[in-house]
Amino acid sequence: MSEKETKNEALRSEVKNAVAIMEKDIADVIFNRVNEMGHNNQLMFPKNYAVGNALKSAYLLIQETVDRNKQPVLQTCSIISIANALLDMVIQGLNPAKKQCYFIPYDGSLNMQRSYFGDQAAVMSALNLQKKPYACVIYKDDIVTVGFREEDGEKIVISHETTFENIGKEIIGAYAILYTNDDVKHYEIMSMEQIQKSWAKTKVANNSTQKDYPEEMARRTVLRRIAKHWMNTSDDSNLAMVESYNRTTSAEYVDVPENTLELEQELEIKANRETLIVEEPQQEVQAPTTAPKTPPVNGPGF
Repeated sequence: MSEKETKNEALRSEVKNAVAIMEKDIADVIFNRVNEMGHNNQLMFPKNYAVGNALKSAYLLIQETVDRNKQPVLQTCSIISIANALLDMVIQGLNPAKKQCYFIPYDGSLNMQRSYFGDQAAVMSALNLQKKPYACVIYKDDIVTVGFREEDGEKIVISHETTFENIGKEIIGAYAILYTNDDVKHYEIMSMEQIQKSWAKTKVANNSTQKDYPEEMARRTVLRRIAKHWMNTSDDSNLAMVESYNRTTSAEYVDVPENTLELEQELEIKANRETLIVEEPQQEVQAPTTAPKTPPVNGPGF
């Protein structure tokens, strides 16, 4: 038995122990899918990622999660959507105990959403990065010099000067930084107008999270922009994780017209919209196409 096969066998054993606390139908779907992916050598997790612990933490959290009508999601969300949410968490190597993800109900379907920390962890793992990507906000009266790198014409932040007094002022933009493993520094820069256009296309546009946590939400948005570019131009060595990352990102957005600014800048909101990790005969789970009347509960979602 090869080293990878040995690791996959250990993983399946760990998952089997973890799903013992779950309802049988959900546990069967998760175990069978992880078992299948393990046999096909499709699973690649971050070093020291404890799959069993993450699943246990997630399911305990889901047991306490309610929808906007204060009904338990275990009663109002489909089994297949709950299983998919947990599988997306596992494939992306996230743990809710570390505030890397949340579980949000949308009209009878449970969705796993990454926080800013979850985006950092998932991007590092998917691209096998040695340095953690991060994002910075630009406050009013900050002095930011933007230019173009001579070698490749990429837009970069040359300098960013701020003061303590500027913290908490109006946010006028944000930028993300990602170091590839050849130690080249890459940037994604967005104005606040661009960030707000992205927010306007989410299922919970103009919700209290964006108003109450604008710094974290702005950082999350610009980090996702650069992550999507690099994930979609990477090789296929961790394809399952890249597909899961794109799918869960897309699930936070409503359908938008073709050729919008967001699509041109590679958000590709419609990409992988209807792909599911698992399939169940005569049961189909689709992301809703309209925003709920009230924001989801349980977790700020950044």
